[in-house]
Amino acid sequence: MLLFEQILSVAKKYNLPANNPKMILVQYLQCEILDSLYKLAPNLHFIGGTCLCLLHGLPRFSEDLDFDNFDLKQNNFKIIIKKLDYDLKLKGFDVNFRLTFKDAYHCYFKFNKLLYDNKLSPYKEQKILIRLDTTRQRIKVKKEVKMLKRFGITREILSNPIETIMSQKITALLERKRAKGRDFFDFLWLQSLTSPDFAYLKSFADIKNKNELNKAIQKRISKLDFKKLAKDVEKFLFNRKEIEKIINFKKYFNYIIKDKI
Repeated sequence: MLLFEQILSVAKKYNLPANNPKMILVQYLQCEILDSLYKLAPNLHFIGGTCLCLLHGLPRFSEDLDFDNFDLKQNNFKIIIKKLDYDLKLKGFDVNFRLTFKDAYHCYFKFNKLLYDNKLSPYKEQKILIRLDTTRQRIKVKKEVKMLKRFGITREILSNPIETIMSQKITALLERKRAKGRDFFDFLWLQSLTSPDFAYLKSFADIKNKNELNKAIQKRISKLDFKKLAKDVEKFLFNRKEIEKIINFKKYFNYIIKDKI
């Protein structure tokens, strides 16, 4: 367990914005959770925005830890979480957790005292909440092993390939009941690095090729208020000037259509 001053010092190496110390602390805790989790060698594939940030360099913070699982039983998930909680306590954290099982498996870790002790909150009772979610993956997905190296932690992490994560992001972008600006920011960042896995998109969104994808995104964005969506993601950006990418998403997407996805 690092001191807060050490965490802030290490954060400079990763160009994390010094004006957001709470999210830097959250990211450190996410890394500690991942370290403790993958000591147990579970068959969980790390996915989502936090995965993109920690393993691929996405320039924004993310709050939750998301995983695909492959027929993980509820009782086995409980065992994993109890062992994870025990390891976090051995590291010196004052932490507790709560489990829920609705559609997916959810664990809510609450870290006590850290905000107050590090002068990030005037309230002793205020906690840092980090949610760990895992959903059963119903199709076969390739496994990729990535190395987490941050805040003095070195740990092999199982993950989906980046093209599969992009496809999962696209599915979320198209199907969330309430659109989130972070999905559109992540999409713009990902499209410069990779292309989506159309086999995955066919299974989950019935999208078989680039033309169908372009039409689906155009339909989705036609009625969205991107100034409103920009507010959703602004606090997570390393560089808040990049908010204009969300405000002007339709213009950027038109350029992408002329080029490629």
